[in-house]
Amino acid sequence: MVFETTYLKKELDKALNSKHVLEHETDQVLKNIENTHLKAVEELENLYERKLAFENEKFLQQEQKLYELTKKYEKEINNLQQKHDKNIIFLK
Repeated sequence: MVFETTYLKKELDKALNSKHVLEHETDQVLKNIENTHLKAVEELENLYERKLAFENEKFLQQEQKLYELTKKYEKEINNLQQKHDKNIIFLK
């Protein structure tokens, strides 16, 4: 009976030790997964920021082209209006 109790206590100690080792290993794996996910999130955020900056630059370029074309055509319309006014005066 004493031998059996001692044996069972040793087995319990082994089982508890194995449990603690597994818990520690599991914690390490979870920390590694978490770190990997955090790095992936950071990389995606950086990629998104670069994409956003690129798209913003394209937008600003298009906005500048629109401004330039607007000025060009306003000037052209003004010139045509002046010619039109001169032709009307000439026809009177």
